[in-house]
Amino acid sequence: MHSWPAFVVKLNPAGSDIVYAALFGGSGSQGQPVSAVAVDSDGNAYVTGTTNATDFPITPGAFQSNASPAVVFGDRGYIVKLNPAGSALVYSSYISAAPRAVAADRNGQAYVTGESWGQLATTPGSVQPRINGHSDAFVLKVSGQGTLLYSTYIGGPMIDGGKAIAVDDRGSAYITGVTGQVGSGPFPDAPQFPVTSGALQRAFGGGGGDGFALKLTPDGTSLGYSTYLGGSDFDSGSAIQVNSQGEAVILGSSASYDFPITPDAFLPTIFFGFAGGPIQDSVFLAQLDAAGGKLNYATHLQSFLVLTMNSQKNIAYVPLLWSDAPQLATIDFRAEPPPLFLSGAGNSASDLGGVVSPGELLSLYGVGIGPAIGISATVQNGAIGTTLGGVQVFFDEIAAPVLYAASDQIRVQAPFEITGRQNVQVRVHYAGGQSNLLSMIVFQEVPGIFTTNGNPYGPPAILNQDGSLNTPDNPAARASIVSIYLTGSGVTEPPSVTGQITPVAPLRSLSAPIRGYIGGPKEASVTFAGAAPGLISGANVINVQIPDDAHTGDRIPVSIIFLIHPGGPSGVHSIAPNIAIR
Repeated sequence: MHSWPAFVVKLNPAGSDIVYAALFGGSGSQGQPVSAVAVDSDGNAYVTGTTNATDFPITPGAFQSNASPAVVFGDRGYIVKLNPAGSALVYSSYISAAPRAVAADRNGQAYVTGESWGQLATTPGSVQPRINGHSDAFVLKVSGQGTLLYSTYIGGPMIDGGKAIAVDDRGSAYITGVTGQVGSGPFPDAPQFPVTSGALQRAFGGGGGDGFALKLTPDGTSLGYSTYLGGSDFDSGSAIQVNSQGEAVILGSSASYDFPITPDAFLPTIFFGFAGGPIQDSVFLAQLDAAGGKLNYATHLQSFLVLTMNSQKNIAYVPLLWSDAPQLATIDFRAEPPPLFLSGAGNSASDLGGVVSPGELLSLYGVGIGPAIGISATVQNGAIGTTLGGVQVFFDEIAAPVLYAASDQIRVQAPFEITGRQNVQVRVHYAGGQSNLLSMIVFQEVPGIFTTNGNPYGPPAILNQDGSLNTPDNPAARASIVSIYLTGSGVTEPPSVTGQITPVAPLRSLSAPIRGYIGGPKEASVTFAGAAPGLISGANVINVQIPDDAHTGDRIPVSIIFLIHPGGPSGVHSIAPNIAIR
């Protein structure tokens, strides 16, 4: 009896009727889940997935006719080619691995990638004949009649897996996926994923996993290129397409604020999540040049991990996930950005983007949005002006104070006057021109802590009670008060004034209730939270007294919680730096 069979359904072009519906599978108790489907120009369907069945329908002459013992769950796959009518198997074969993706070329040849734990049989002369780590990515190429043309591993001593595959007109396969650490520790001295000379990124970025992108020669005997693709947090390639020039476009998930992006990125910062943190599946979109050594374009997105492409016109399509309704983004890689192109905005301290709070200090990114040589504002009459070097920034109809202006970056303060709005449209005016509109969602608070080096991952800007910088060499004492500097903390009472340098008196306290915890479960006393005197009104300071029984050490966690809804714990933002305590 077939249990949970695989199925393939073909619809007519209008989507109004079923052309065929086919079932196939064996008697395995776990079913035969489909991982991916591809279709060639003749209408043949290529289906790949996993099965635990030992009686899966295998055609005579298959390159692997017997089911190998599964080392882990899912380590037994299959590839099936259905004829255009869906009435017969052209071929069907086991694969001693876990297939994740399949592609087909114009000659009816299939290409499969996924993850293997060491049972895959490779072909002579392949790039990597043996497994190198806990698991490796693999690539198979199968002829139109089901003959195995090549089979190879690709990986290092870590956990590697292919997630998506594409093929160009010459028969070269392009693969993306993830390479991750085994366990929790880094491997600074071990060889890692095989990368090529001249690759875009030759070093592992960190954070437990990086995406990768590689190109195989048509015969599978060598790498055209292979590169990491990631920042210092976890990243993974999930979808790939290739244009007629051999330039790969990769879509993947990213939690890295420092993912390599280009100056004309649509969104140069990770989108800020509605629960107060970056969305786990924030997405990157990147196009490599044909040699795999340069980024033609790269951006963050808030998106589903779905990518389609017109390879001849070099246009990609990605569904975007916004708060109101999904939208389909069209990315034309042929187009140059407009003379004034505003690509994104992020918190000046944390670099988190997509949302804005009243009074928040922001970094705007773009192309041609200001003077070639950067200009910093000066204080005049106790305030920062709304014009700098010919640059003006508007949040809807409200002009914003401009602290710094350059051709690719502007630092501004979001006006407090946007309080109560659900979203705002940001536009830059410069040299007689106007940029595109950038839409941002308005939150009450989007707190981000300043760092001493401007890197969101850098040491936090926390001062000890004597005004000195808190460092491992200069720790704070128990029971002393430390000052944490941040922005995006919302409105104050009495109200702060947009662009004004905050006076010493009266003190302006944050409206959001705040709790603090330092070095243990005991709540720390917040002695003041509000606008920082002597700084622009969007810069805030939180003074917290370290409990007298707090843990000591170089990296003691601090938790500052903003209660958006005072009546309950739901709807909170939190920030969590580390400090040194003696």
